Amino acid sequence: MKIYKALILAALALSSTTMSAKTAKEGPEALHYTLPRTVIKVSVEVRRNAHYAGMFSQYSRQMLGIAVPQEDTFSTVVTGVRIESAVEADLARWQSLSVPAGFIPQYLTFTPQGYVSGDLGIAPTPCDSYVPMPAPRIADTDSLEASEGSARIVADKIFELRSARYAILVGDTDATYSGEALKTASDELKKMEDARLADFIGEDEVCEAFSVFTVVPFSKERHQKLPVFEICDKAGLLPASSGRGREYFIEIDRPDMTQPDVDNPEIPAIICRIPAVCEVRLTDGVNTIACARIPVFQLGSEVRFPVIKKQ
Repeated sequence: MKIYKALILAALALSSTTMSAKTAKEGPEALHYTLPRTVIKVSVEVRRNAHYAGMFSQYSRQMLGIAVPQEDTFSTVVTGVRIESAVEADLARWQSLSVPAGFIPQYLTFTPQGYVSGDLGIAPTPCDSYVPMPAPRIADTDSLEASEGSARIVADKIFELRSARYAILVGDTDATYSGEALKTASDELKKMEDARLADFIGEDEVCEAFSVFTVVPFSKERHQKLPVFEICDKAGLLPASSGRGREYFIEIDRPDMTQPDVDNPEIPAIICRIPAVCEVRLTDGVNTIACARIPVFQLGSEVRFPVIKKQ
């Protein structure tokens, strides 16, 4: 009997709440419940590396002798993944059972995710928690015009700041710097130089994001491939089917299963699901990113658990 109880605890997701009159038997002797189904939750962390070209990047080799990117570039990669599961009520599989007056199987009170009664509740169902990444920066149209003359002015200022910093470091100045004053003056000149140098070499930006996506296996097929999210180098992490990036999928492989023999259908019984332990993989369509073994109720077997002994 303990084995049967454990089976019901794992397989039933019962509810004593509202029930359609068209699909449930009315009256105090009717027990209404739903079968459980598994929801697969994918938590994703991504990082976007962006390089914004400087307004004078096209003159960097000519005036500073350095080669730099001439256009903005973006690259988004997955840095962390977690595959988990949760159980919720399958509202497409309402069941009802007529039982003798006053008879309620005791084991139904043992499962907080099963028969809902009194202080017992049902665990929250996971839902998508998508947080879009910040939009890429837009060039400042009010900034200094990116002409060769303007670039020359900025380049000359860079060399002027470098010369001043070098003079301070070697002591070739009218003023005397030492100790903390020397470091402060050198750091300030370096900061001013870097601010102007960014107009040529550009700037780098790193942005991270975290989101949660869910998918529900939908059929008894041995293999299914469900889109879960997309990655766009520029836009970052996107919901599935946005059509703007590379698709990532949850692929599920169900093992071979033997359906149990059906007992006497005339004996009142509760229908319960035995989950199929499936291989669940997150892929980019070719390569596996992460994998896990997850019990999936709706891909398993449905069995009958008698609640009244045959006379």
